[in-house]
Amino acid sequence: MYLKPKNNSKKSKALLYRRFISLESSKNLKTLYQTVDSKYWTFDYNELNFTEFTDEIPVGTSIVTITTTMVLTYLTYYMYYTTEWVVTASFDTTGYSLLSATYNNVGSYQTNKYYYSGEFNFMIKGDVTETTGQRIKGLIAPMRNFTIRTFNDDIKLKTDDLIVVEKKLYSIENVGFSIKKPSGYKIYYADLNNIL
Repeated sequence: MYLKPKNNSKKSKALLYRRFISLESSKNLKTLYQTVDSKYWTFDYNELNFTEFTDEIPVGTSIVTITTTMVLTYLTYYMYYTTEWVVTASFDTTGYSLLSATYNNVGSYQTNKYYYSGEFNFMIKGDVTETTGQRIKGLIAPMRNFTIRTFNDDIKLKTDDLIVVEKKLYSIENVGFSIKKPSGYKIYYADLNNIL
């Protein structure tokens, strides 16, 4: 009878941080709209809505004053302000001055974010390699890489996740596993590279 090892190290456990992608949006502040109640607004053309701006107004920002007789237009939409912004597809523009809306969207981008996923026992497999490298031009930094192994079936290691080992942060570069016969249990492997 073969039993799968449960605890392989007397050292501290490794902490796993799982990566996920977050979609962020970027806005410029070249144009702000000031309404009659002295509030400042930015316009988002994707959502067709206005967001109140409460921070300090940057130098060089163009302020457009919106009066009760002014209507903003964007594509086939009309937008006017009472006590809140109203967006409509049909509007009688008689007696109103029309102004084309300037949007503040720059674009959307992705950022990597991480959350704590759990801890697990591990062992270092083989040699620990320490060298120096130039990851960014002009920055010569120490590099450390090694392979760990674990018997934990509950923790699924994935490329680009982060691991904290002995209070140092590492990224997972490669993952793999081997199956031991005849018991059929798996041993998981991961190559780690340090992060400054």
